[in-house]
Amino acid sequence: MAIRKKQEPSEYQKALRKFHKKSNRHVVVFEADISEDEKRRIFSDADHLRQCGNELLGIMKRNLEQLLRTKKYRALQKLYGKVSDPIHALEKKEVLSDEETQKLNQLKKGMR
Repeated sequence: MAIRKKQEPSEYQKALRKFHKKSNRHVVVFEADISEDEKRRIFSDADHLRQCGNELLGIMKRNLEQLLRTKKYRALQKLYGKVSDPIHALEKKEVLSDEETQKLNQLKKGMR
């Protein structure tokens, strides 16, 4: 089995990697025979698309955060209901045994 030598990257490849690490967008360069008005129109449309995308992304992010808050709130309501019902039942009793008193204290701690 032959041992393969690692290929050393060229200076251009090293510089390109540094550039890619620092840049967050890819740039496509092309040539076209179009008028200045058409160029302005293309760049204007691209800017509008970028703004619309950012706006939609913001709306989706807010909706997701609200959904997660709602789910957490509903889960807390269920847990509170599971704990509060036995507490109310024990508090209605006039005389509690030692076990029931301990259970009541534990449930109150759990409610916090």
